[in-house]
Amino acid sequence: MGGNWNSGRRKQPTALTVLRGNPGKRRLAPETEPAFAALDASWDRPPAELAGDTRARREWRRLVPLLRDCGVVTQGDRAALVALCLEWSAYLEARAFLRRASRSEKGRPASVDVPGRTQVADRALSQCHRLWHELGLTPAGRAKVARVPAARTPPASKWGGLV
Repeated sequence: MGGNWNSGRRKQPTALTVLRGNPGKRRLAPETEPAFAALDASWDRPPAELAGDTRARREWRRLVPLLRDCGVVTQGDRAALVALCLEWSAYLEARAFLRRASRSEKGRPASVDVPGRTQVADRALSQCHRLWHELGLTPAGRAKVARVPAARTPPASKWGGLV
């Protein structure tokens, strides 16, 4: 058996295949793709996983309404959103610690470097960047994220409301 788990091209959503054309005339099965329900306003309240972390809760309250109104987030994205809020909180906490540690008693920059906190901040920001891209919160990420359909109905034509 050749290859590995990521050999070959990744599968595209059916809607994208229809828009680009189906030169191989392969059978399309949009009904086999997962379809999560869109979110309601009750989702704006931060989940229990963020209890006690004010920075993460603040980020949740900022991001979720924005993503929900755009129609790009579903209930399946909950874990990614929780992870993003926690990583952003860790980044902000590490940066605040570094700012406090870099000042001496008289307000002049100290020569103290805290490599552990620098690594924490870098790693957290790297994870945030990955999650921002996945959720469509970067310009390149927005180009790859599709809106959540309101309800799945059988298309009346080949284009099925895509045009």
